[in-house]
Amino acid sequence: MSRQSFIDNYFKMKGSRSSPPSLEAKHNICAKKVKKRSLSLIKPITPTKSPKVSKEIKNVQHSDEENIWENSCVVDLTLSGESEKTSESSTSTIIYSPEKNLNHLTRPLINDSPSPTFTPCFSPNTAQESLVPKTELDSCNAETNQGNNNTPSVVKNFRRTIEIENSEDTRQELHNYQTPQKSKVTSTPQSSQPSTSISPRAKEKFFSPTKKRSVVKRTHNTAKRSLGMEMSSRQPCRILFEEDLFTAACDGMDDKTIFLLEIIDKFLNEVSMRKLLTEESQILLTDCLQVVKPGMRLVCRLYWRKEGWYQHEQISTICSKENDPLDKFDFQQAMKSLLEKKLLVSDTTENITFNDYASILKKDDLTQICKELKIKKNSKKGAIEALSTFCKQKTNISNFLSGFKSSNAARVLQMMRLKAGSCYKLSDLARRTLNELYILMYLGMDYTIIREKRLELVLIYDKIKRETYPIDKDMELDNASVVFRTRDEFQRYLTAHDTYEDFLTRTDVVEKCNIVKQVYNLYKRITLGEMESYESLPKWLHRFTPANIYIKILETGIQDLKRVMQYELAVDILTTLINNTTFRQHRKADWYAEKALILHSCLYEHNDAAELLLKGFRCPTMSEEAKDSIRPRARKIAYQKNAPLSDSLKEQLRVFTDKEEILENNLCCKHIYKQPMDRIGKHGKVKFETRTPEGRTMQEAEEYCIDHYKHTGEFTHGEHWEGRIVKLLFSLLFWDIIYSKPAGAKGVFLSHYQLCPLDLFTDAFYDNRKKDIDSRLSVIEAASEEKLSSLLDDAWNNRPEGELSEFPRGGITLNQVKEVSSCLRPSGVAALCSRLGRHYRYARSGFPDLTLWHVTDRRIKFVEVKTDSDKPSMKQIQWMQYMRERGVATEFCYVGVHTTRQRSRHKPGPDTTALPSPRPDL
Repeated sequence: MSRQSFIDNYFKMKGSRSSPPSLEAKHNICAKKVKKRSLSLIKPITPTKSPKVSKEIKNVQHSDEENIWENSCVVDLTLSGESEKTSESSTSTIIYSPEKNLNHLTRPLINDSPSPTFTPCFSPNTAQESLVPKTELDSCNAETNQGNNNTPSVVKNFRRTIEIENSEDTRQELHNYQTPQKSKVTSTPQSSQPSTSISPRAKEKFFSPTKKRSVVKRTHNTAKRSLGMEMSSRQPCRILFEEDLFTAACDGMDDKTIFLLEIIDKFLNEVSMRKLLTEESQILLTDCLQVVKPGMRLVCRLYWRKEGWYQHEQISTICSKENDPLDKFDFQQAMKSLLEKKLLVSDTTENITFNDYASILKKDDLTQICKELKIKKNSKKGAIEALSTFCKQKTNISNFLSGFKSSNAARVLQMMRLKAGSCYKLSDLARRTLNELYILMYLGMDYTIIREKRLELVLIYDKIKRETYPIDKDMELDNASVVFRTRDEFQRYLTAHDTYEDFLTRTDVVEKCNIVKQVYNLYKRITLGEMESYESLPKWLHRFTPANIYIKILETGIQDLKRVMQYELAVDILTTLINNTTFRQHRKADWYAEKALILHSCLYEHNDAAELLLKGFRCPTMSEEAKDSIRPRARKIAYQKNAPLSDSLKEQLRVFTDKEEILENNLCCKHIYKQPMDRIGKHGKVKFETRTPEGRTMQEAEEYCIDHYKHTGEFTHGEHWEGRIVKLLFSLLFWDIIYSKPAGAKGVFLSHYQLCPLDLFTDAFYDNRKKDIDSRLSVIEAASEEKLSSLLDDAWNNRPEGELSEFPRGGITLNQVKEVSSCLRPSGVAALCSRLGRHYRYARSGFPDLTLWHVTDRRIKFVEVKTDSDKPSMKQIQWMQYMRERGVATEFCYVGVHTTRQRSRHKPGPDTTALPSPRPDL
């Protein structure tokens, strides 16, 4: 028999029930029943509407039906009589993943029921035998003998099939064949058991005033109507496909909602990440993929909006698309789904306070309530204050006479409740879960973006290539599991993180001091095991530990403690910070200097201050550059005449303070005498009045000095770039090294939205890339000027102009960069990049203000500008000393009328200039 004739006879036999079917027909019917029963185990994502399917998915629909079940299996709990009874009370859920082989079982599937027995059965689709449970075959034979033509319809929401077609012709024939409509069978059944067949009912219609025509009334769970009778007697496990859930959930959603769904799906697929959230939060995130549309759009909007209650009309507006009101039925189904899955809460389950209603209601509603209460107020603020005062008043006799037995507060709340109507808000569980999810999934990103609710804008700009990030999208990143091993560790980090955020928002000094005291106690209560766990992390991941966050709060709070004169507590905290040998070690020199200042100037313990500084100078873990920052304090104590300090301590201090390289007067300088403009108050930058062809103008000190250098003809170009130029040179020549993942360094890149690698601001940056950095420095130093220019061209053109990174271009053009590099020569460029590459965290600041160069003579100079009252920082002196030692011209430029008053400055001499402005109009 040919394949086509076999199929025709099969459906012909199925359409006629006058004669008993043959054994082969029984097997065919049984095979189809098993197929449809297995299909009935699959439930759609949404109970109301089928998910929209794109054209690309429709084109591959039938091939997907044949291949999707190759690595899947169907579990049926209905095996025998007793198992059917037990399965009615429990429904198990399986989330299917081909890579994990059904490892997403959330509850026990089968109790202690016997394993099913399989029997070979002939399949009309594959034209071969396949194994079928014996219970299925028996029930199929029984129904066939009764002549019951009950064939459930197939759910259209999920295009699934169990049997894999071996022949392309067979698949095409079965696809093209249309099953004839069932005719009503009038034959008397052989058994007294009633038939379970369902006849299709007429579709109800109603007149739509919007569409101006009759439309079919949509009913709940239409796609599963024909499965109702068969599913009512059994509750099999549901098989949910992760890929299908995510695809269907994103279909028709806007970009912002898809961003949220993407990180939810990514989180659920990472086994190492799930343990970091509570089981309740994991269930909530799983339900997010099954929310009726457009429910997740509402959840996303409410999370980024102001936290609080919203009226029913506001919720509908937020949930709708712009200029496209949401269908009322769809909105009701979405709200019902959100409430059932505990993503939203309503005013019927939680009490709303007076302040909540006051923020919800508008001015007209509040003034109307005041009018009913005989209160005359016309503004919203006045109405709120009057109602608040009215609520605090005791009930008077008029309430009793008018029939009101409740208090004034209850009466006002009832009136406000009637005005507001139904109100909803994002549940506390949903808000907490989403907050923790965003922190985990964007751990490497600057948290300021999340705090200021700019994350969605950042993601949109990155998608449209308006503001991109330097991390390669194809790079395999680490996740938060390299930082947090358990839920407890993540919870401790969240506690410390929330404390730090609360500390930043405080403005009252007393409140900040109270937080500092609490944090100090929390830091001292960290157990030895917890501290060892934090210290075992790489240096660049210490920022995500509670110990590091607490230390950051404590060192910031020292200034607040000094304001309220709690010097003893400040000294105790600084002692604890100095004894710490792991976290924020780049700040240790500042801790020594601050503690010595308090001991010397506030507590007048001069000997203790001197001994502390000597201990700091002998500290082996501090670099010489770091020790330079405590030398000014040591010099002041050592040379103070009225300080009761022993001679031995003075001599020891003077040994460490007498370092000529860090003195300001050892560097070249230029003095320009110019009267500054008067300032209102003591704050603000000093400005100078200048005459130009366009008229009088005001210039800051840096701009005035640039004009001065240009007018003298010493340089043709000048810009106030500070350290941007040297950091830009470094980034262009070392970009591939900076943004590549170093071998063996986990957690350097945790997010595609990082501005830089996390180890950039640690000493480990150079250690992790030592070989590559040294090799690149050698290439630059040995390169010709043409080769160096070519390297800059390639690096500049390979990066988009709007890219965000630690190294912004900041208005600097490629031509300017090439001119500066040409004046520096390859050796000068290599010298500047060498200091940044080896000590970027320390050397990224302190570079001189002005960059001046002469295009023709190829001369360049870096100038630090100071007015009469300015003092250079230690980092600025170190940068200038470093460049002078390597042949790069640099100097100070003092501008004002008292430029020689400070003793630390170099007085005018042979190597300096002291002259008024060469231009009479300046």
